[in-house]
Amino acid sequence: MSRNPKPISKGPAPAKTDTPDPASSLPQVTPVTTDAASADAKAAAEAATASVDPNPDAPVTPPPVEAKADAPKTKKAAQPVVLQIKGPANGRWRAGRHFTPQPVEIPMADLSDDDLLKLKGDPALSCTVIGAPA
Repeated sequence: MSRNPKPISKGPAPAKTDTPDPASSLPQVTPVTTDAASADAKAAAEAATASVDPNPDAPVTPPPVEAKADAPKTKKAAQPVVLQIKGPANGRWRAGRHFTPQPVEIPMADLSDDDLLKLKGDPALSCTVIGAPA
C-alpha cells in the first residue's frame, strides 16, 4: 500500500511595498582635483619620460661587482641533514609515520626531539644520518 506524500505548504508571500530605495535619493558626489594631486601626477609623468635612454643602440654595461673578502669560498652547497629510516618487511608505525623496507628520508628539522628518540630507539627500524657536517 502506497501513500501519497503530503503537499508542501508554502508560507504567505512576502508583502510588496512601494518604498523607494533610500540610496537613490542621496546626492551624487563628484571627485575634486587638488593642486597637490595634479603636482604628483605631473612629477610622475616627468620621471617616466626622464628615464628613457637617449641612445637605445648603445651597449649596456652592468655595474661592477665587488667581491667580499669575508665570504667563505665553497664549491658545493651544504647538504641538509636528513635521517634515512628503513622499516621491517611488514611495516612499522612510529612517530606518526609508516616505515617499510623502502628507505624514507626525513629532514632533521622536521623531527622533534621526542620523535627522534622514538625512531632511533626502535630496534625494528634502521636509522642513518645523511649529510652530517664534517
